Amino acid sequence: MNIVKKSMIDMSIIISTYNRSENIKQTISSILNQKVNPLEIIIIDDSTNNLIKQYINKLKKKIENRNIILKYFKKPLKDRGLTKSRNLGIKKSSGNILLFLDDDIILFPNYLEEIMHIYSQKENINGVQGIIINNTVSENSNIIIQQIRKCFYLTHWQSQSMKVLPSFEGTYPINIRGQIETQWFTGCNQSYKRKIFQNEIFDEKLIGYGYKEDLDFSYRISKKFGNLIITSKAKLIHRGTFVKKEFTYNDILLETINSHYLFYKNIPKIRRNLIIFYWSIIGKIFLSSLSLISLNKTTIKRNFIKFINKLKSEYICFKRRKKLENGLLDYK
Repeated sequence: MNIVKKSMIDMSIIISTYNRSENIKQTISSILNQKVNPLEIIIIDDSTNNLIKQYINKLKKKIENRNIILKYFKKPLKDRGLTKSRNLGIKKSSGNILLFLDDDIILFPNYLEEIMHIYSQKENINGVQGIIINNTVSENSNIIIQQIRKCFYLTHWQSQSMKVLPSFEGTYPINIRGQIETQWFTGCNQSYKRKIFQNEIFDEKLIGYGYKEDLDFSYRISKKFGNLIITSKAKLIHRGTFVKKEFTYNDILLETINSHYLFYKNIPKIRRNLIIFYWSIIGKIFLSSLSLISLNKTTIKRNFIKFINKLKSEYICFKRRKKLENGLLDYK
């Protein structure tokens, strides 16, 4: 089989994965179908089985035949967690551009080429990401809920805008055309110049799937360095983006703790911001209560449990607010 020679770009692709052996196959396949080759692909595996390791071993020769370096690391149980995986990938990388991908994305063939094109335009660009095209949200969908979320300073959709609110929630952009400068990146695809990591890493206090780790890291980079760009020409599909998950109490508590901790960490604690933050909590509780409006008894019961768990987690965080302000996180 003849392999078409492709030009090489000075980029390390870092993929953190957890028990998604089928998804990561499509992710890696889309990388190999790019118009240009990355310098290396780094897999950081938190899985509880060896399915991904077995797949990587079979794929190794195929990737190396394309002159792409393949690095695989299986982490021990005590070191599991998304932020630790990202930081390990940074340590093991050698490219000038570091691209972090989730294990459930599919890149369009020109994705890497378009990302590198932005970096080549200006020397002061510090980060670039593409857009998720399986986003079916339009400006008119769920307009009432979107207005409620906007009123409570919660995450909502906004045309051509990706900003961080005083509540430490982010706006999501729709109808992106060309390039826009942003204050934060979503986690499924984000790239940065290597120099960024000389003094900055992902926050390893955020355990598990690291809720809001992307908002935290990219916003810190935005404030310190600026010049983070989203380009509509680099497209991808994120298979897990809109899959609804049944959250347990521990999930709800984790997300609530992270939200409180990261607000205190990143937003100046002036009176206005504190009022907005607690106003946003009221908004979350209000939206959770709306889920109780249903004709289905099973749905009502499930949502009522989630509503009670949300109230409990917010109460716990309010009691622990001084500890959270000091960066002391207890997920129990």
